[in-house]
Amino acid sequence: LKKEICGFDFDDMEHFAYDILTSNNNMIANQIKEEYDEIYVDEFQDTNDIQNEIVNLISRNNVFRVGDVKQSIYRFRKAKPQIMRDIMKDESYERISLKHNYRSQEYIVDFTNFVFERLMNVNNFSDTYTEIDHVHTGSDKQKIRKGNLIKFYSLPDIKDFGESNDEDLMSFNNNKEIKANFISRKILELINSNNGQNNYKYSDFVVLLRNHADKIYLKK
Repeated sequence: LKKEICGFDFDDMEHFAYDILTSNNNMIANQIKEEYDEIYVDEFQDTNDIQNEIVNLISRNNVFRVGDVKQSIYRFRKAKPQIMRDIMKDESYERISLKHNYRSQEYIVDFTNFVFERLMNVNNFSDTYTEIDHVHTGSDKQKIRKGNLIKFYSLPDIKDFGESNDEDLMSFNNNKEIKANFISRKILELINSNNGQNNYKYSDFVVLLRNHADKIYLKK
């Protein structure tokens, strides 16, 4: 169909670029190599195999990569955080860790460290969250606490849904309707528990979703 309409998509662009670079014994790639003093790759955790190979084809040990494996969100586009993990473990590369956050308040930074310590340092997980991964605030202005502290709910530990065995728990983990019910009940609970301090309105709440399909359950 793409041939019929003389069209191609993003994946095709990558593959055509690779074909051009590798044709005639990498003739084009070798020419481009000499044109760039530095190559900068941002969001490297979302690189896929062919993108990484394209970068390698046009580089001569002059690539600066920036990324965070925790932030990889393009698996549907064949993104492989393992590419970045392998480079981080390769001692022939110089690794620079950014240790300071200048954007968020201190309690948000502390919360992030707290959560990732527990989510990532488990058996058979592909990553760890060690001291070198901990982030700290970069200015005194971030130490001023404003607003409410963060509350974290781990839904499999919620007991409101009655007794359950392990099989029920597995289905519960994937049950979007139950999760949506919990979120909506929590919002109602906060709105109806006005004690003169919060005065919550529906417009005060935002729900971050993994995809549009999850909206169905929340709307219901």
